[in-house]
Amino acid sequence: MPPSVDWENIPSEILAYIFLKLDQKSRVQCSLVCKNWNEVYYVPDLWRRLQLVFKSTDGQKEVEHIKRYGAHFKHVVLEVDQSNKRQREAVDQVLRAIASFKEKSKIESLTIKFTGQNPWLYSGDEMYRALMHLLDELKERKPPNVLRYFDVSGMQLVMKEDVLLKLAEHPYVETINIATDTLMSSLKAEHCLKPVQYCRRLTCFKAFAISIDDEILKEFCSEGRKPLKFLSLVFQANDKFKVPITDEVWISVLKKNPELKVEYQFDHNCSISIITSHLTPSIPISSVKFITYTHSYNELSYATTLYFQRLEYITIWTPPSDDLNSAIVEAAEKCQLLKSIDVKCELKSETLKFLKESRPDITFTYEATRDDSVVGRSTNLLPLNAQPV
Repeated sequence: MPPSVDWENIPSEILAYIFLKLDQKSRVQCSLVCKNWNEVYYVPDLWRRLQLVFKSTDGQKEVEHIKRYGAHFKHVVLEVDQSNKRQREAVDQVLRAIASFKEKSKIESLTIKFTGQNPWLYSGDEMYRALMHLLDELKERKPPNVLRYFDVSGMQLVMKEDVLLKLAEHPYVETINIATDTLMSSLKAEHCLKPVQYCRRLTCFKAFAISIDDEILKEFCSEGRKPLKFLSLVFQANDKFKVPITDEVWISVLKKNPELKVEYQFDHNCSISIITSHLTPSIPISSVKFITYTHSYNELSYATTLYFQRLEYITIWTPPSDDLNSAIVEAAEKCQLLKSIDVKCELKSETLKFLKESRPDITFTYEATRDDSVVGRSTNLLPLNAQPV
């Protein structure tokens, strides 16, 4: 028989490593096992990376965790049910609690995600006030404890220009994602210009296409700033009137930022007629996302023709058709750098067989559905060629 394990006397450093692999709910449960496990629960290193999913009805348990351990946080992800008023209020308290640590705070990355249904007429003003208060309180910190990563793309709210002004006061930010999950953005190019001007270490930037113009891209060509590595633009209905960025500007941007990879995402409310006008050979596109739920096989073929030497990622959610199957096979054959294809519609068995046998190097995610009523920007799918863990 194998020797019995004295669970109460497992070395603290081993327990701490195990606790690092657990989610917050599991950690709380483990802390109740015995005195030794409870002491490990309070080790500061465990609180540097926190993914806080609000589970309690009013969120007060989560707020107490923040008040107690907030000074140790480095990487924070807040996930809240926006339909629950008490949870929304709890997030407000959490952001203000983190802000109360001021220069003692170690927070480097902040991500906010919403789940549930967006309440009728909910504007999120109190959420934005708390967020701006946090950004204001943390702006005086010095390296290494500075904000470097800011992602509010999971918030189903219209982004406020005041948040961008506060974000511009954090010059060490390297990643900004302000393409919130809304049907329409009201941000204009002048609103995005200031954070781009002042955040000169910015290497990854995701925003709505309507908020980006030639002047902003020229700013990425200015001297004394880190090279831009990734730029993602989300196109919506109001881009119908947007003037495409000129080839001259794209050529200058690529010359100054030779490693730049660009992602173009076309949402379901984007007019299909504008897509090809915004796809030009001078853009260093490595990823295209057609979340259109309308026939986009011509647009996929067009992107394949233009960017076959660069394309790494393809996402297409569209009604099924023979032309779509042909376009996907064409992309897999021509785009040798292709790493991933994400498809949300029915495909022929011959197409699936071809992808599995001819391009086993591609991570292929596939959801066969005839329901085109569901819209969104992300999905949880299993790769066709995924190996069991």
